[in-house]
Amino acid sequence: MQLVMIETNGNQNYIFSSPRLRENIGASAQLTWLEDWTKEVLDATDAPAAVAQSFPEGTPDLPWVSRSSGKVIFLADSVDSAREVIGRVTRIAHTRAPGIDVTGVYVEMGSIYVNDEDLRRVHMVASEHALDRPPAGARFSQMPFLMRAQDSSLPAAPTLDKNVASDEATADLSMAYSLPSRVKRYRAAKARQRLVDEGLDENKKYRKLWARHPCAYETAELRRLLVRDLNKLEDFFDADPEFDDDRLSKVAVVHIDGNGVGAIMSDLKKAKQRVAANVFSEVTGVSQDNDDALRRFLLQINTRLAGAMETAFYSAWAQVSLWSAKDDELRGRRIKDHGYRAVPVVPVILGGDDATVITEGAYALPFTAAFLDAFERETAEDSLLSALGNKDGHMTAGAGIAVVRYAFPFHIAYDLAETLIKKAKQVGKAAKDADAYCSTLTFHALFDSTLLDDEALIDSYSLFTERPYRFITEDYDAAADAPGNMTWHEACRLTALFTGIGRVLPEKSTDPATWRIEYVSDPTRRVPFPKTRAARIRQYMPEAANAPGPTPQPDPEAPVDEDVEKGIAKGAPPGKSPGERIRDEWAAILGSSDEDLVALAKALGGPDALFDLLELADLLPVSYLQDQLASTADTQEAGE
Repeated sequence: MQLVMIETNGNQNYIFSSPRLRENIGASAQLTWLEDWTKEVLDATDAPAAVAQSFPEGTPDLPWVSRSSGKVIFLADSVDSAREVIGRVTRIAHTRAPGIDVTGVYVEMGSIYVNDEDLRRVHMVASEHALDRPPAGARFSQMPFLMRAQDSSLPAAPTLDKNVASDEATADLSMAYSLPSRVKRYRAAKARQRLVDEGLDENKKYRKLWARHPCAYETAELRRLLVRDLNKLEDFFDADPEFDDDRLSKVAVVHIDGNGVGAIMSDLKKAKQRVAANVFSEVTGVSQDNDDALRRFLLQINTRLAGAMETAFYSAWAQVSLWSAKDDELRGRRIKDHGYRAVPVVPVILGGDDATVITEGAYALPFTAAFLDAFERETAEDSLLSALGNKDGHMTAGAGIAVVRYAFPFHIAYDLAETLIKKAKQVGKAAKDADAYCSTLTFHALFDSTLLDDEALIDSYSLFTERPYRFITEDYDAAADAPGNMTWHEACRLTALFTGIGRVLPEKSTDPATWRIEYVSDPTRRVPFPKTRAARIRQYMPEAANAPGPTPQPDPEAPVDEDVEKGIAKGAPPGKSPGERIRDEWAAILGSSDEDLVALAKALGGPDALFDLLELADLLPVSYLQDQLASTADTQEAGE
């Protein structure tokens, strides 16, 4: 029996070979079709039937061993059968997705049943094969007499046939695109439509979230909003759109990765033992010591984990669209008849335990929080995934969000998001070591590209930031009081106070963290923290971190500099250290005659959080903060 593995290679390079989002979407959709292509070939051959003859009658899911995004593993009865399926699948891939890199390998198994050693060997052979083959780009050699495409170094290709060309955008017909780009751009429209259809599927549990949207009375209208806004997000990267509001002046790349999944896949034998015997037999149909247990176990992990990620994505998309509609109402946007906005969210990568999403910058953080919340709940409700998660019975994830302005180089934002998620996972690992394992998220708003070293960029403010945040859901709050980084819910509470959206109500308790907070609906009644003073304190923070001691006193006989004179006039004597200046600024707030402002400062706890709050105030919409305050009030009432 042969163990066959077919996989796509260089996925990120294939998806992000173009800075145009439309092509990114099309390429991402093509990578998910590997399973369909393989199934199409298997159904057209005798391979499944030949494999089934070696197994007991009624064995399910043959000849599959693993089905995940960009990789499939299955059984073949002979070398000839394995080679035939690999050849036909790769030819389909090259025909339907020019430029994609698909390879296949196979190894001889010791028996008809898969074990850990078989999986290790097939992956090792795949790695060796990757070093001994020409790259996918070699199929498009540049000839001197061929026109070069405007989007790459590949040769230009004619428009697609007349039946397909009618679906291509006018710009696609006039531009000299390469063949891979033309196919990606065409497939993007199909992928976008499938994305909306899946999101509004009446049979999915997340469909009920859309029922609360103002346009839910008519599915066609809601569908129109979703398609319109997805097109607008594509235009953000592909053209020079005229924005009807400022929310698309910045976008975000969100990268989310599950915790501990790699460890599970690398030692499936050990992972099996973490699942109760009755649960294992219920989900796989066999006992843990059955010869076919590993194959069925792996298939169930693939299927259930992909389902949890998909549900988390669509649930978060629906949730942020509700917040967006609420913000439209608060701004009177609907009254002006501009229509509601359904926040455009595009999954560039969505498979296994990995997701990369592009969305509006104004809703990127709420989307990520909603995604993590839904992912934890979905895995908790799944009997198999909950057993493979942490001690609270759910799986966790890390998330990195890079927020950038319009026309910013996309690859820089993507690389930054990848670096951010590594930082977030480090905090998650530390929490695990402290027996307080949880999801984590962090962000960075990057509005200039002068510093391209992501590590140096993040480390430059690591001493005076609360990021990454620990994400604690309401149902699994055992780690909320554990020592470590600030929780995301606390960051939202402080942001609501900082912006004046929430007003603290001091009580007899001496602990401001226990004081009640009310939502202030009237913008004219809000008491925000003075932004000028907050910005000044934030400016002192890097100086205080790098020079914690007092600065030398100036020479009284030295010439007086005009800038120093201005500094003295502003109450910032040059003889004081940055740390002393921060304390003076904070003392001035506490000594204010404005009781509301003093209460606000006490509730914030000190100047340490101001570095983050200035950015969070610009990145978190009113509707989201309002919901966070409501959940805080519910928690307080429940505790009384």
